[in-house]
Amino acid sequence: MQSRPCNLRTNNGRGTRQVRSGPQRQHHRLDEYFTRRSNQPMQIDSTVRMADADHAEDGDRRGNAPELIVLDGCDLDVEELAVSEEASGVLVLPTVQHTPEEDENASLIEEQTTASCTDGPSCSARSARSEEEESDICSICLEPWTNVGPHRMCNLRCGHVFGHACVMRWFTTSKKCPQCNQRAKKSDVRPVYVSTLRAIDTVELESLKRELEQERELRMSCQQNAQLHSLQLQALQNEHKKLQQQIKAREDSPLLRETQENQVSIACCTEQPPSQMQVRSHQSVYIFDKGIQVSAMGQCRVMAYCQDLGILAVSQPFASTSLLAGFGVKIISCNDMRSCQYIGIHNKEIRALAFNLQQDNLLLSASMDNHVNITSVMTNNVVQKYNAGKQVWSCCWNQDNPTYFYAGLMNGVVLGYDTRNTRNFVSQLSPPAGRSCCPVASLMYIPLTGGCNWGGLMVGTLEGAIFWEKKSDKYLPHCLPAEQGTSCMDIQVDPFTKNYLLSYRPSRSIRQVRHVLMELNGYFDLSSSEVEFSSNTLQTFYAGASSKFMSKSSLFPSPSGDGLLVCAGDEALQSTLV
Repeated sequence: MQSRPCNLRTNNGRGTRQVRSGPQRQHHRLDEYFTRRSNQPMQIDSTVRMADADHAEDGDRRGNAPELIVLDGCDLDVEELAVSEEASGVLVLPTVQHTPEEDENASLIEEQTTASCTDGPSCSARSARSEEEESDICSICLEPWTNVGPHRMCNLRCGHVFGHACVMRWFTTSKKCPQCNQRAKKSDVRPVYVSTLRAIDTVELESLKRELEQERELRMSCQQNAQLHSLQLQALQNEHKKLQQQIKAREDSPLLRETQENQVSIACCTEQPPSQMQVRSHQSVYIFDKGIQVSAMGQCRVMAYCQDLGILAVSQPFASTSLLAGFGVKIISCNDMRSCQYIGIHNKEIRALAFNLQQDNLLLSASMDNHVNITSVMTNNVVQKYNAGKQVWSCCWNQDNPTYFYAGLMNGVVLGYDTRNTRNFVSQLSPPAGRSCCPVASLMYIPLTGGCNWGGLMVGTLEGAIFWEKKSDKYLPHCLPAEQGTSCMDIQVDPFTKNYLLSYRPSRSIRQVRHVLMELNGYFDLSSSEVEFSSNTLQTFYAGASSKFMSKSSLFPSPSGDGLLVCAGDEALQSTLV
């Protein structure tokens, strides 16, 4: 067979070269391949059937790898394609001409292969997906990273990436990288911010976690409150049961029957004229309930009661070392008759206490240290101090104007103060003509109540009572009748009925302590165009023959609402008379 030249094209991009056919030795690797068609000519086309991309890109490997040669447009026999051993680096791939049936079968096989690749992931696709999933998870907990929260993405100095919470927890047990075992520490942890990170948005998850934590805290708080209320309820039930037992025991006590036999006279007084005055006798029973020791040192002279707060303020010395010597008040709750607190007020003995009826948290106190103080029982602090210059024996509030109060001095002078003036007094009431400068033992203010058009200040001295009628900014004195030859210890006034109680010490003529209930009447005098006052004795109560101390009495409405009750102390019997 005559040989003819043909063009050969290689895959290295260096162009084509001429290969001249001739009688050559057949290559042993192609022997079996061309055995079937050794006697037939083979048509070679110009298409490339096989190429190695790596060899095309890598210039160093191009010389060592087999070179792909494409035979372009020539017909050669099998013998003409024999390649010598010297040219073993060149691989010639001929294109075999197939029959139509073979081409159809090949197309069918190719379509099936393509369909199978479409229906299921190939090995390379599965491998790539697996690598992608592995790159998005933390190698410690095998959970995906997040863009916020405790599992956000961070890396170490060695470059390995983990979840922040996981690697911090890892460092509690080991000081090495979980992946490469290089030395690492918590300060090496750095947050990673990358644009290609596929992070899971956990904002809603973190919000739900916070809500869950809040609900847990709220539930724990509710459980604690429920337990506290349960304990309080149990304590109240026990106290209620105890009180019921005490009531039952007192009802069955023989002391009650003996007490019921004692009759207590109570004067029921009204504003009617003396001729129409009716004094009725009423039987009442008071039982000793509980005794409270205020101070073991004694010197607890006076006390004041606040109805709105339900507390008693009792004066007492400060029971401690001399460094903290002084006097104050102990607050006692009337609900359970227990001491609540102690408030230090004065340096010397306290002679009088009074609560402001309109501002019930303010306590007025008079002391022998020449001061009148205003104390807040809410804050336990002295809010204002006034220096009277003399020893203060008594004090009271103006019930018509809660900003005014009065202080009675040992020289018989009464000073009026305004809480808006924090430096000095605003008025001064000196003893009228005919009265000596006796200490003011008690002060009581009579407000303008009901249909009465007069009011003022009732001043009780050792000589008796003086009523200072208040007219706008002036005070007019009215000396009220009093017993001679004895000293008046105390005076108490009922602001509604205008009745007042005078307490006298024993005298030479009368060897007993007397408590005289009197009625104060005021009528308009046409001749003088002034209000004139007179007093009428309603009833006299007698006590023991001893009176070493200037005891305080009390005049208050009866709980039944049908009169007044007089409460006075009996020093000889060491008891209280009602």
